[in-house]
Amino acid sequence: MSRYPSYCSPNLIFSDCRWKTALIEVRAGILLLRRFVLYSFWKLMPSLERLRDISLL
Repeated sequence: MSRYPSYCSPNLIFSDCRWKTALIEVRAGILLLRRFVLYSFWKLMPSLERLRDISLL
């Protein structure tokens, strides 16, 4: 089994492989953060609507 991920060919310089790994991790982190923000907003919507209704009274 290779010690490099599948997207790193053996003839690549190791630093190039690390850059690719870092970019993939950053993309995954951004996706997780976006999912968390959307989920939090979706969970907060009912309470925000209640606050709006209270303030309109």
